[in-house]
Amino acid sequence: MTIPSSRTAEAMRHCALFVLLLLMLPGAQGQNKKEQFKIYGKILVESSQRCLKGAQITIENTNRRTAETIVATRGKYKAYLEYGYVFRLIYSYDGYVTKVVEVDTRDVPPAMQLKQSMEIEVDLFEHIPGLNMSVMRAPLSRARYKRTTLNMGWDTDYYRQRLAEIEAERARARANRNQGSSDR
Repeated sequence: MTIPSSRTAEAMRHCALFVLLLLMLPGAQGQNKKEQFKIYGKILVESSQRCLKGAQITIENTNRRTAETIVATRGKYKAYLEYGYVFRLIYSYDGYVTKVVEVDTRDVPPAMQLKQSMEIEVDLFEHIPGLNMSVMRAPLSRARYKRTTLNMGWDTDYYRQRLAEIEAERARARANRNQGSSDR
């Protein structure tokens, strides 16, 4: 057995101390890594169900008043949301009516955060002259964590109500447009 010299022993202590310090750095073992909620999906043209290449999704964090815009390549997108906030996802494309979806990540228990993701497919329809755009400002749908299913889920009652409001406004705008063209 060889006894290390004092120089070798000191070098080994420094090396061990360096490795220990590296392990203590934030994120070295995922200790301080913040989990994020994955959203993904497609943006489609309502009438044809074809993907809208280049459509934009603006992600607003309503608590922090920050926004980020991503572009759906080939009509598909993927993004990550922090837990603990309410987000407004604003789907838009030139010549089409913008739609808003709300995703609330506040109540997801830490133990469930690794298992959460959500597919969000949005159909955009072409702008109709005379459409009351204030109807479109409120979210079309809302998602939040549901303790009964241990998953993110949609508020289906809210969605049905909003869909009825939007369809009524679309019918009104189309009727006005058709009436205007028949008066000529």
